[in-house]
Amino acid sequence: SVQVLDDQLSPHYVDRPEELGPAGTALAYGAILMEALGAPALLLAFAGLFVGRRRWREWLPLLVLPIVTVAVFSTATIAQDRFLIPTLAVTALLMGPAIEALAARRRVLVLAVAAAVVVVPLLSSVDYVRAIRRPITRDVAADWIESHVAEGRVVTAVNAAIGLDPHRFETLLVGSLSDKTRIQ
Repeated sequence: SVQVLDDQLSPHYVDRPEELGPAGTALAYGAILMEALGAPALLLAFAGLFVGRRRWREWLPLLVLPIVTVAVFSTATIAQDRFLIPTLAVTALLMGPAIEALAARRRVLVLAVAAAVVVVPLLSSVDYVRAIRRPITRDVAADWIESHVAEGRVVTAVNAAIGLDPHRFETLLVGSLSDKTRIQ
């Protein structure tokens, strides 16, 4: 049904509520960064900014990327976690001065901090790998269609083909579910 398709796509292609606005979306991207990297990594990045504050001219070009990325994507109608991927490298680089300062004092401390920084993304990666081991919705839908729908039928897919045999089925791709496309 249309509702089932809408439910499957909504986590990935959700329009931003209008009341959120650019400032609210920028804060949402901050929360996404916190979830992706974890508090230890962000604290280390801010500590790196503080420790390296005298070398601000070297760091300024790097800071432009995350600032412009968030500023531009905060005006979009769709908020996506993946929009922040290019900024993750900058966050890692910002940790450098803090790590250098820690290493100058105690190497054991650097190992403990590194372990704390790695834990959140590692757990997130483990969860992701666990999730992709299962068949995705498209695979389940294609298997069901191939076993329950007669050959020669037209099958509608939203946003992406589901991998049906083009000799057995005609796939009608719909860009998104809206009042205009529901009739298709």
